[in-house]
Amino acid sequence: MIRLRTSRPAVPLVLRPLVFCTAAAVAVIASIYSVPQPLSGTDGSQAGGGDLVAAAFSSEQRQVSIAATAGWQGHFWVPPGAHVSISVPQGNYWTVDRRPEANLPWVGAGGYTNGESIWGGNDSCRADRSAPYGALLARLNRIFPVSQSIQFTADKGGFMDFSINDLEECQGDNAGSLPITVTIG
Repeated sequence: MIRLRTSRPAVPLVLRPLVFCTAAAVAVIASIYSVPQPLSGTDGSQAGGGDLVAAAFSSEQRQVSIAATAGWQGHFWVPPGAHVSISVPQGNYWTVDRRPEANLPWVGAGGYTNGESIWGGNDSCRADRSAPYGALLARLNRIFPVSQSIQFTADKGGFMDFSINDLEECQGDNAGSLPITVTIG
């Protein structure tokens, strides 16, 4: 008579340490990258989690560097109703064209605001036409310029990203990175 096995097959003795180590590694990795479960607020609301904020009622500050060549970066979770503060130190950290023949200076978060002629007035690479070339842009449900600092309350939750005001397909000749401080709480 042939017996069919109805439970999962046993792991051979030789492979058991490997299976245990793999399972332990997966558990550790999952605990590091998992999104925290929603927490109840004092008013009964729910606070979401993410890689920047563990709960809407705590405040956390992060300093990050936004590269002029890497498109949208950051990807910070902002819960609805969170107070957000973004600040940038004074200084010239990046440029939208590092080539010597472009003769463009390095600028800070405000971008090219001193009337620099950029490619003869051609602004086809500017991502946000309402902000100067090279300005720091933030994206949270919409795109907006940051300049040196900005504070606001998020009306909707979402992921917040940052980029230089230069389309991603135009960033190959950019250089530098801009240090920013983000506080969400």
